[in-house]
Parts: sequence; structure tokens; C-alpha cells
Amino acid sequence: LRTTPELIQQISIGKVAAVSDVQVSDDHKLVVASGEGGDDGGTTIFTRLADGRLQFVGRHRTDSRSGAHTVKLGRVNGRLYAFMMAPPRILVVDITDPANPQRIGSFQPSTQYTHDIFVRDGLLFSADWDDGIGIWDLGGGNLGGTPANPKLISRLKTVNGSAHNIWWLHDQKTGSKNYLFGGGEGPGFY
Repeated sequence: LRTTPELIQQISIGKVAAVSDVQVSDDHKLVVASGEGGDDGGTTIFTRLADGRLQFVGRHRTDSRSGAHTVKLGRVNGRLYAFMMAPPRILVVDITDPANPQRIGSFQPSTQYTHDIFVRDGLLFSADWDDGIGIWDLGGGNLGGTPANPKLISRLKTVNGSAHNIWWLHDQKTGSKNYLFGGGEGPGFY
């Protein structure tokens, strides 16, 4: 562990207005960045080289110039997916072959703006502003959901609305998976 960070590479993800999110795959082999706006809005996929540097391997553009606000990665039944928040929908892209990403579906989790998503263990959590937090089965919730056809398990209405981000804690001491942390956008929320 380095106590002093060292810049080893600076890269561009193409013609985008902003790099809005970065995710590393669970096997640490891929890095995916989301871009908002511009001709290359969507996700850009890089492979990690032995020295830690990144090499471009693929891209998936959204259907609109707004691009992707967030991207989260999740492995379901051995396949790796990128879940992109491309308002008002979540686009589901199979990146198991990162040089050939394939969109397999999309869904709209809320009538509100979905700001953030979190994926783990075949479940997707969506921060849906005043609609609260949605919990979706992608194959881990026993409701017959898949990445191409998620099924809503439940919805948690938040006290002050403005559900902005989510983290699902796996307690390493007890093995418990019972705690979901949500943040609200605004002063003093949650």
C-alpha cells in the first residue's frame, strides 16, 4: 500500500463533456468509465496491464447525447454486465467480451430521476430521488429476474426524498448482508 499516490497514467475517454463515474471489475482486469454528453457518451472499457496502466479495449455509446451519468459493474451467472444510468433509463450491457459490448436490455426504475445504482450478488439497488430506493432482482433474488429483465423486489421510501447514492454493506465479521446505506442530496439528509 502506497502512502503517497503516484500518477502513472492520464487518459482520455473520448469526446465527452464529463467523466462521471469509474468502476473496476471484481476480478480487477477491467476499468470502465462513464461519460456524459458528447459523441462518445456512454461507457469506455479499458483492460489493466501488468504495470497498472490502462489500454482501451471497447466502447458502448448510449442512444442520446446525454450519455451515461453513472456506471456500475456486476457479475451475474458468470457474465459481467455494465449497468449505465442514461436518464431516464438504466441500460444493461454485457461486457463479458469487453471488445464487443452488447446491450441486452434497458428499464426505467422510477418516474423520478435515478441518480445512482449499486449492483452485487444478483441484486441492483436504484437511488430514485423522491421515489426512494428500489431493490431489483437480477438473478439473486429468487423472483425470476435477469439482467435483461429485472424484477422489482421492494421499494424503500426515504424520509426526506432526494435519494442520491447507495451502498450495501457486507459485514465481514458476521457475514450479515442486512444493512443498506443511502445518502440524500441536500444538507443534513439521512
